[in-house]
Amino acid sequence: MKWLSLRQGFEDLSLRGNIFSFVMPLILSSVALSLAVQLVFLPAFWVFGLIRMPLGEAVKLSVAMTWLISGFVTTVNGVFVAREVRTLAIAKAKYEHLSRIDGLSGLLNRRAFAEAMEGALHDASLAIADLDRFKAINDVYGHSAGDFVIRAVAEIFSHFASAPHVSARLGGEEFGLIIHGGTLNQRLERIEAIRRAIENLRLQFDGKPISTTISIGVTEISLERRPEAVYAAADRALYRAKANGRNCIVHELLQDPLPLVPEIQPAF
Repeated sequence: MKWLSLRQGFEDLSLRGNIFSFVMPLILSSVALSLAVQLVFLPAFWVFGLIRMPLGEAVKLSVAMTWLISGFVTTVNGVFVAREVRTLAIAKAKYEHLSRIDGLSGLLNRRAFAEAMEGALHDASLAIADLDRFKAINDVYGHSAGDFVIRAVAEIFSHFASAPHVSARLGGEEFGLIIHGGTLNQRLERIEAIRRAIENLRLQFDGKPISTTISIGVTEISLERRPEAVYAAADRALYRAKANGRNCIVHELLQDPLPLVPEIQPAF
């Protein structure tokens, strides 16, 4: 199976066309190998009298029988192997997908987010966000209400941070964002739009109104700093946002939180 994965990726083998392209050379190789083995041993069998017909006729018969019998058997086996390989490839692809997704929010999980950070090069901002006083929601309304709020907030992240941007639930009430492209101000505008949308969120759970806010720490992704250092910088900015009264955005490079402004539509 290791050799198989080196020849072609499992995700590629989930496609029928790629399976056909992969199996056909195996079938032809099997038939050719069978024919070669017979051609090597036929002269020896003929010398020792184990073959009662002329050697030329024996070779012709061997070639014909190889393509008819061995080809048929190998093809049938190849079809079954191809089906099993494709099933395995699809199952692996689904498992890989599920292993990268947070089950509650539907966003990427921490592992997938870390991989996305490794691939972010420049012109990108990292934001670490944390729902304010989320424990009180669980304590007052129950954990089901807390899960309900997490899913609602995740929808906002998905709406404002769809591809090429990256959004993830890092655990509990903590979320992560990677905003790509544009200027720094444009990236901050998009993050502010998320903060504002969450602040304006009015939810009903079992007939009871629930609202929440979010604090966000932001820093810039650069090649000069390792991902761990970038994450730590955003986390420190988040701590400052919490200390500054919550429901605000603090950028690592700015002394004060971003001022609360009227609702902003992302510019890109």
